[in-house]
Amino acid sequence: MEMFEKVQMLKKETGVTYEEARKVLEEAGGDMTEAMILLERRGHKSRAGRDGQAQPARNFGRSLGRMIKALIRFIKRTSFNVTREDRLIFTMPTFVFALLLFFFWEPILPAMLISLFFGIRFYFTGAEATEKPNMVLKKAGDLARDVKEEFSGRGEEPAEEKSEDTAGQVHMTF
Repeated sequence: MEMFEKVQMLKKETGVTYEEARKVLEEAGGDMTEAMILLERRGHKSRAGRDGQAQPARNFGRSLGRMIKALIRFIKRTSFNVTREDRLIFTMPTFVFALLLFFFWEPILPAMLISLFFGIRFYFTGAEATEKPNMVLKKAGDLARDVKEEFSGRGEEPAEEKSEDTAGQVHMTF
Protein backbone atom coordinates (compact mmCIF):
# COMPACT_ATOMS: atom_id res chain seq x y z
CA MET A 1 0.00 0.00 0.00
CA GLU A 2 1.45 3.37 -0.90
CA MET A 3 1.74 6.29 1.48
CA PHE A 4 -1.28 8.21 0.08
CA GLU A 5 -3.58 5.21 0.69
CA LYS A 6 -2.25 4.78 4.21
CA VAL A 7 -2.84 8.47 4.97
CA GLN A 8 -6.40 8.23 3.62
CA MET A 9 -7.10 5.12 5.71
CA LEU A 10 -5.61 6.64 8.86
CA LYS A 11 -7.60 9.84 8.30
CA LYS A 12 -10.79 7.83 7.89
CA GLU A 13 -10.13 5.66 10.95
CA THR A 14 -9.20 8.44 13.35
CA GLY A 15 -10.88 11.57 12.00
CA VAL A 16 -7.65 13.60 11.97
CA THR A 17 -6.75 15.99 9.18
CA TYR A 18 -4.78 14.86 6.14
CA GLU A 19 -1.70 16.74 7.37
CA GLU A 20 -1.84 15.18 10.85
CA ALA A 21 -2.23 11.69 9.39
CA ARG A 22 0.72 12.22 7.01
CA LYS A 23 3.01 13.54 9.80
CA VAL A 24 2.15 10.69 12.16
CA LEU A 25 2.71 8.11 9.44
CA GLU A 26 6.12 9.62 8.67
CA GLU A 27 7.00 9.48 12.37
CA ALA A 28 5.91 5.83 12.48
CA GLY A 29 7.97 4.98 9.41
CA GLY A 30 4.85 4.14 7.38
CA ASP A 31 3.60 1.56 9.90
CA MET A 32 -0.19 1.91 10.28
CA THR A 33 -0.34 0.19 13.65
CA GLU A 34 2.40 2.38 15.09
CA ALA A 35 0.70 5.49 13.67
CA MET A 36 -2.60 4.49 15.32
CA ILE A 37 -0.80 4.01 18.65
CA LEU A 38 0.88 7.42 18.35
CA LEU A 39 -2.43 9.11 17.60
CA GLU A 40 -4.10 7.33 20.50
CA ARG A 41 -1.37 8.51 22.86
CA ARG A 42 -2.02 12.04 21.64
CA GLY A 43 -5.71 11.75 22.52
CA HIS A 44 -7.18 10.77 19.15
CA LYS A 45 -9.43 7.73 19.40
CA SER A 46 -10.26 5.34 16.61
CA ARG A 47 -13.70 5.89 15.13
CA ALA A 48 -14.50 2.20 15.52
CA GLY A 49 -15.82 2.94 18.98
CA ARG A 50 -18.00 5.75 17.70
CA ASP A 51 -18.96 4.93 14.11
CA GLY A 52 -17.73 1.40 13.45
CA GLN A 53 -18.79 -2.09 14.36
CA ALA A 54 -19.04 -1.57 18.12
CA GLN A 55 -21.71 1.13 17.79
CA PRO A 56 -24.63 -1.04 16.50
CA ALA A 57 -24.08 -3.54 19.31
CA ARG A 58 -24.06 -0.74 21.87
CA ASN A 59 -27.24 0.78 20.38
CA PHE A 60 -28.94 -2.63 20.37
CA GLY A 61 -28.05 -3.11 24.03
CA ARG A 62 -29.49 0.28 24.93
CA SER A 63 -32.66 -0.37 22.91
CA LEU A 64 -33.11 -3.76 24.52
CA GLY A 65 -32.62 -2.24 27.96
CA ARG A 66 -35.24 0.43 27.26
CA MET A 67 -37.69 -2.19 25.99
CA ILE A 68 -37.23 -4.34 29.09
CA LYS A 69 -37.71 -1.32 31.38
CA ALA A 70 -40.88 -0.33 29.51
CA LEU A 71 -42.19 -3.90 29.75
CA ILE A 72 -41.52 -4.07 33.49
CA ARG A 73 -43.17 -0.66 33.99
CA PHE A 74 -46.18 -1.85 31.96
CA ILE A 75 -46.45 -5.08 33.97
CA LYS A 76 -46.25 -3.21 37.29
CA ARG A 77 -48.83 -0.55 36.42
CA THR A 78 -51.56 -2.44 34.59
CA SER A 79 -54.23 -5.08 35.17
CA PHE A 80 -55.28 -7.93 32.90
CA ASN A 81 -59.06 -8.18 32.45
CA VAL A 82 -61.27 -10.94 31.09
CA THR A 83 -64.80 -10.15 29.88
CA ARG A 84 -67.69 -11.86 28.13
CA GLU A 85 -70.50 -9.90 26.51
CA ASP A 86 -69.15 -6.72 28.11
CA ARG A 87 -69.39 -8.21 31.62
CA LEU A 88 -66.20 -8.41 33.64
CA ILE A 89 -65.45 -12.02 34.58
CA PHE A 90 -62.26 -11.33 36.50
CA THR A 91 -59.25 -9.06 36.71
CA MET A 92 -55.73 -9.70 37.95
CA PRO A 93 -52.49 -7.75 38.16
CA THR A 94 -50.55 -8.09 34.91
CA PHE A 95 -47.58 -9.21 36.99
CA VAL A 96 -49.52 -12.29 38.14
CA PHE A 97 -50.72 -12.95 34.58
CA ALA A 98 -47.13 -12.65 33.28
CA LEU A 99 -45.89 -15.13 35.88
CA LEU A 100 -48.68 -17.58 35.08
CA LEU A 101 -47.99 -17.21 31.37
CA PHE A 102 -44.26 -17.70 31.89
CA PHE A 103 -44.60 -20.90 33.91
CA PHE A 104 -47.81 -22.36 32.40
CA TRP A 105 -47.84 -21.04 28.82
CA GLU A 106 -48.64 -24.46 27.30
CA PRO A 107 -52.14 -24.77 28.77
CA ILE A 108 -52.88 -21.02 29.05
CA LEU A 109 -52.26 -19.92 25.45
CA PRO A 110 -54.46 -22.60 23.85
CA ALA A 111 -57.16 -21.96 26.46
CA MET A 112 -57.07 -18.25 25.66
CA LEU A 113 -57.26 -18.90 21.92
CA ILE A 114 -60.17 -21.30 22.28
CA SER A 115 -62.00 -18.96 24.65
CA LEU A 116 -61.97 -16.25 21.96
CA PHE A 117 -64.40 -18.42 19.96
CA PHE A 118 -66.81 -18.41 22.92
CA GLY A 119 -67.00 -14.64 23.16
CA ILE A 120 -64.35 -14.16 25.83
CA ARG A 121 -62.34 -10.95 25.39
CA PHE A 122 -59.13 -9.79 27.04
CA TYR A 123 -57.81 -6.28 27.65
CA PHE A 124 -55.43 -4.29 29.85
CA THR A 125 -56.23 -1.31 32.06
CA GLY A 126 -53.92 0.89 34.04
CA ALA A 127 -51.58 3.84 34.15
CA GLU A 128 -49.43 2.78 31.20
CA ALA A 129 -50.27 3.13 27.51
CA THR A 130 -52.54 0.16 26.82
CA GLU A 131 -53.87 1.17 23.39
CA LYS A 132 -51.52 -0.96 21.30
CA PRO A 133 -51.80 -4.22 23.28
CA ASN A 134 -55.57 -3.74 23.57
CA MET A 135 -55.81 -3.15 19.82
CA VAL A 136 -53.99 -6.44 19.19
CA LEU A 137 -56.24 -8.29 21.64
CA LYS A 138 -59.34 -6.72 20.06
CA LYS A 139 -58.22 -7.76 16.57
CA ALA A 140 -57.64 -11.33 17.80
CA GLY A 141 -61.15 -11.41 19.29
CA ASP A 142 -62.67 -9.94 16.12
CA LEU A 143 -60.83 -12.48 13.97
CA ALA A 144 -62.10 -15.36 16.12
CA ARG A 145 -65.65 -13.99 15.90
CA ASP A 146 -65.39 -13.66 12.10
CA VAL A 147 -64.03 -17.20 11.71
CA LYS A 148 -66.77 -18.55 13.94
CA GLU A 149 -69.46 -16.73 11.96
CA GLU A 150 -68.01 -17.92 8.66
CA PHE A 151 -68.01 -21.56 9.71
CA SER A 152 -71.38 -21.46 11.42
CA GLY A 153 -72.92 -19.61 8.45
CA ARG A 154 -71.93 -22.23 5.84
CA GLY A 155 -74.29 -24.93 7.02
CA GLU A 156 -77.34 -22.66 6.90
CA GLU A 157 -78.58 -22.84 3.33
CA PRO A 158 -82.22 -22.04 2.73
CA ALA A 159 -84.38 -25.11 2.89
CA GLU A 160 -86.14 -25.92 -0.37
CA GLU A 161 -89.75 -26.81 -0.32
CA LYS A 162 -90.16 -30.41 -1.32
CA SER A 163 -92.92 -31.45 -3.59
CA GLU A 164 -94.23 -34.92 -3.81
CA ASP A 165 -92.40 -35.32 -7.15
CA THR A 166 -88.97 -34.68 -5.62
CA ALA A 167 -89.53 -36.40 -2.31
CA GLY A 168 -86.81 -38.91 -1.61
CA GLN A 169 -84.43 -37.53 -4.25
CA VAL A 170 -80.99 -36.39 -3.21
CA HIS A 171 -79.64 -33.09 -4.52
CA MET A 172 -75.91 -32.60 -4.56
CA THR A 173 -74.38 -29.16 -5.09
CA PHE A 174 -70.72 -28.61 -5.86
